[in-house]
Amino acid sequence: MTSEETPPPPGWRTLRFWEELWVYMWAAALVGTWWELLLSIVLTSLTGDHAWWRPVGPGSILHFAEPYGLGAAAVILVVIPLQRRYRWGPPRVFLVSGILAAMVELTSALLLIAVLGSNPFWDFSSYPADLKGMTSLASVVVFGLFATPFVFTIHPATSPLLRRIPPWRMAWLCVLLLAFYLVALAVKVRALGLGPS
Repeated sequence: MTSEETPPPPGWRTLRFWEELWVYMWAAALVGTWWELLLSIVLTSLTGDHAWWRPVGPGSILHFAEPYGLGAAAVILVVIPLQRRYRWGPPRVFLVSGILAAMVELTSALLLIAVLGSNPFWDFSSYPADLKGMTSLASVVVFGLFATPFVFTIHPATSPLLRRIPPWRMAWLCVLLLAFYLVALAVKVRALGLGPS
């Protein structure tokens, strides 16, 4: 295999598969935060309401919106294999991805409530078709809109690029991304007053 050739996709039983999944999760969680910040700024300027999201100070731009990362994992693990197997078109990918996202968001909210006693990060209770503020129809639509181009365009374009990264560089990349995430998580937890004092 020459340096220009792309290795075949790794099987899910390989470390490389999970490393690449982690890169996608990391990126999706960070981009999710940027989307939430932009949307919050726009909605605040239009309505005076900061929307459903509760930013944690000016450092929020470097925080991670974990449900987006978990949603990306769900799309890669469930939707993409089903789309390839059954040749799903965009409408079905949109619908299934949106439903999966709502399940991820609901589960994340329930875990936060179980661990922290409340969900200090989002509240959809003022939105139509919400489920006790933990998720809503808006989440289904937004995530479906993000997931559809990811499945048909972004993932097919970036996956071969990731596979060209040598194993030792991928390992270091994953370690660096994990370290960055853990530092950002510690800062977010401290800003919310959830960590040890």
